[in-house]
Amino acid sequence: MYKEILSKIEQPEAFQPSEKMFWQDEYIAKQLLKAHLNPNHEGASREPKFIDASVRFISQLMNSGDRVVDLGCGPGLYCEQLAMRGYAVTGIDFSENSIDYAKSQASERHLPIQYRFEDYLNMDDVNTFDFATLIYCDYGALSPNNRKQLLKNIYRCLTESGRLFLDVFTVNKYHSFVEGKQWSMNNHGGFWSAHPHLEISHNKKYDDEISLEQTLVLTEESADVYHIWYQYFTKERLIRELRDAGFKVINEYSNVAGEPYTDRSETMAILVQK
Repeated sequence: MYKEILSKIEQPEAFQPSEKMFWQDEYIAKQLLKAHLNPNHEGASREPKFIDASVRFISQLMNSGDRVVDLGCGPGLYCEQLAMRGYAVTGIDFSENSIDYAKSQASERHLPIQYRFEDYLNMDDVNTFDFATLIYCDYGALSPNNRKQLLKNIYRCLTESGRLFLDVFTVNKYHSFVEGKQWSMNNHGGFWSAHPHLEISHNKKYDDEISLEQTLVLTEESADVYHIWYQYFTKERLIRELRDAGFKVINEYSNVAGEPYTDRSETMAILVQK
């Protein structure tokens, strides 16, 4: 077991995936949903006031009657507000638990939202949507190859002159990222496991403005390691990737609520067009 644990926590190559997709784990998925829905916790979704402001601004970027797809929609916090404003909304997420919750809420509120449990890296829609959103910096959590694939998928799914609005963390956020190791004993379970477990976390910076949050979860029966990667962006790097995918840049902002762009911000939002 000792050698097995050591092999699991050796420094991985950048964007090496976890052995298990934690958002597909039945227990962890429930904890993620709780985090999404907790208005006092920004680990999974932003606070309600910011979401409200973001939807108001995003609506100003859209045209009446637009068909919109929210990629990585989670429990549908943005989808619901957009649907209530009259847009035809599709939400796509790879967490079945979040999609099931979103569907139940849409049914209760009589909102005609189409939710799809699907990996957006595999979506094959063609000329289907007028507007796409990718919110809360999901783009930077992907490897370079996966970012290329996602942009290819989005470009294909948009109608002529369709637009994409997304945000990322900037290199300012990378500079404030704190490296270190810590551990905790969770005798009554916690976020990663319902069972008593030891949690060892390691935050590390890589070259090229990449960070890793690595978590080792040890129970009596298992040793699981989870990786959360992030690529941080300069404005120039993000624009280059989007232009390489065929998009034309329309405008940049400091966040998805539309605050003016500043090079001091830790987030950047960008509107591009096919």
